[in-house]
Amino acid sequence: MTVTLHESEDPLKLSNYVFDQQPDLIIFRSRTDGTLLTNAHGPLGDQTKWSSNPNWDEYEYVGTVDQPDVYSLHFFVRRSSRVASALERYIKASVAQRVEDHSPVKLGKGT
Repeated sequence: MTVTLHESEDPLKLSNYVFDQQPDLIIFRSRTDGTLLTNAHGPLGDQTKWSSNPNWDEYEYVGTVDQPDVYSLHFFVRRSSRVASALERYIKASVAQRVEDHSPVKLGKGT
């Protein structure tokens, strides 16, 4: 898929482009209370415009790193990735500062 400049202004088309690449890992930033950013940089900066993309449902939350009073980084692994189990174990053991029972941010169809 080729994204033109005009299309890149559409967060849903751009997020579909990202998901079409099937990354094994996506790191998603939010405020520390889990609310979505609406004023970050770039065409995906308003997270409310693409947080309900159904492609998020292909990813599983595996952990969070917090920068207190600034933001949190949430790690999502593609369930069908051949390295999903290894990535999940590594992030939980060596990267994440905390792992919640459920994703701290609402993404996908459940948004």
